[in-house]
Amino acid sequence: MKIKCSNGLKISELYSFGLAFGNETFMGTENSPRGTPSNKTLKTVDRCSFGTMEDVRLEQQIEKQFAADCLGKGVCSMFLDFTAIFDERCQREMRDRLAGNTLYGPPQVLALTQCVQEELRVTGKWIITKDRAAKIVVWIDLSIILVFVLAIFRLKFYE
Repeated sequence: MKIKCSNGLKISELYSFGLAFGNETFMGTENSPRGTPSNKTLKTVDRCSFGTMEDVRLEQQIEKQFAADCLGKGVCSMFLDFTAIFDERCQREMRDRLAGNTLYGPPQVLALTQCVQEELRVTGKWIITKDRAAKIVVWIDLSIILVFVLAIFRLKFYE
């Protein structure tokens, strides 16, 4: 399964993962014109979905595979071993769908991930990490506080 973030963003979290349900696979809309993402959810079969599976070990296998293949990358191919991530009922449903019985949905596994921006473009080619930008802001704040403290002492000296 190929997962991709746009514009240099990195994959940070797996929100939804599961066997597609009916023809209602995506609900919500794409990004708004200003670039802020809107709410988006996947419609998946509950017993074959991350977070609602009967066997927690299967969900742990999905998390482990996601962390190994995709976490922190811009583009990844997540290897899916259906026998390791789905129980027998879900595997049977997937086989039925692959055989042409698409009454309950297409033979697809869907995933929804969160992408994060780790770097900030300040000007031109100057790019800094969010961590470093936060430290710069803190140092500027401390410098402003120091200037005010010095100004107060100077005023007291002239009293």
